[in-house]
Amino acid sequence: DDDATPWPDQDGDGFGENFDCDDTNPDIHPGSTVQVDGRDSNCDGAKDWLVNVWISGDDEFTWCLDFEENILGSGGNWSTGFLFQVWMPSGPHLVGIQGWDTGQVITAVIAHIEISTGQQWVSDASWTFDPSPQSDPKNRAGWCGTEFDDSAWQAANEIGPIGTAPWGNAPSAFPVGSPALWIWDYFPVNLNTQYLRKRVELPY
Repeated sequence: DDDATPWPDQDGDGFGENFDCDDTNPDIHPGSTVQVDGRDSNCDGAKDWLVNVWISGDDEFTWCLDFEENILGSGGNWSTGFLFQVWMPSGPHLVGIQGWDTGQVITAVIAHIEISTGQQWVSDASWTFDPSPQSDPKNRAGWCGTEFDDSAWQAANEIGPIGTAPWGNAPSAFPVGSPALWIWDYFPVNLNTQYLRKRVELPY
């Protein structure tokens, strides 16, 4: 249009209404590096979510997101548990937990994942575990990714919710009333390392 009039820029972020997916918020515009929870902050079609991830493991754990090199935390105090906060975009993701027991008594983990809408994903039998944790690590290459073929993995064993023996009311850091269950892998106690994974999809 040779007689084009500049598009209004109501929020003053340098992007007019023709480019800005929310011209009422200066933090939201193409290329924005400011993330706004539950909003498409940079106008790329995916919302940004600040995700709360509570994890505890008896005795210890590390956890990864979307690929096994992306380790976002670890912990060894199962009676308290740990809260991790991570930004994740809309779409599918994979949460992976490697847990181990230092005394070879029981290897168990519990997890509660939640976003600001109240939507939750918790540890239960929908999680899967590697039935061959002592096999060549090459067999698990990519295990923390959404594209990994886990058809040979098995459904986790549900032990029980917070309050179940031998853990009592631990982990104490978890949300009150969390429906998360302690889960493990059915193995005899002398196999004290486990790999667990869960696919989650954040809303668009």
